[in-house]
Amino acid sequence: MMLYIIILIEFVSIYIAIGLWRSEKYRKYKALLTLILFLPIFGPVFYFFVTDIPPSLPIDKQNRAHRGYYTDQWATKKKELKAKIKKLENENNDKNNT
Repeated sequence: MMLYIIILIEFVSIYIAIGLWRSEKYRKYKALLTLILFLPIFGPVFYFFVTDIPPSLPIDKQNRAHRGYYTDQWATKKKELKAKIKKLENENNDKNNT
């Protein structure tokens, strides 16, 4: 009976490995996960613990610009935002004083 369970688990591992090798991940990552996957009995369980990674964002929401692009964007808006905050604080102080 135990032999049938191991054979079933190995077939599941083969199915998962085929899907893994068709994915667009790095080869070293695929090789390491394949080694984990083919551990007897516990391989698929360890595989699902190791690869529990959220799906990547769509391309339009990924930060694919040069390094510092995101922070450079906020650095330029920082002055504008500080000015707006100061303006709102002044308006709030004026309302509180009257």
